Amino acid sequence: MVHIHHPETPFEYNVAGEMHPGKHIEIHGKVKHGEHQQFKVELMSGPNVVFHFDPRFGYGGCHELILNSYLGGWGEEERHHNPFHPGDHFDLKIKVKEEKYDIHVNGEELCHYHHRQSPHTIDYIRISGDIKIEDFRFHHH
Repeated sequence: MVHIHHPETPFEYNVAGEMHPGKHIEIHGKVKHGEHQQFKVELMSGPNVVFHFDPRFGYGGCHELILNSYLGGWGEEERHHNPFHPGDHFDLKIKVKEEKYDIHVNGEELCHYHHRQSPHTIDYIRISGDIKIEDFRFHHH
């Protein structure tokens, strides 16, 4: 397991060849009051965003969780309830399963996102926006 305390944002972590079913990412952090009005966790494959996790709290006038993929162009957005608010501490867990990602927030299952591209192609994880990361963990097994 990789465990990084208080990385600066934007933050990138190389996972080339290591992202497959059974792995998971944990982020313990705090939503900042900031100019972006959102934060993003993105699983990247070159210029493509294999998985885009985007809680918005004011950005574009919405308070929703947007999930999507950019594979040469943006796909269809999936919108879900957004449990994040500025000032809140949170625990986010993204689990890689055979056909989908399972997303848990503060120990509760929030939603799923079905793979649009194999997680095996993911090169790195990128985290940006109005977030203070207190702990980042990548579980290898």
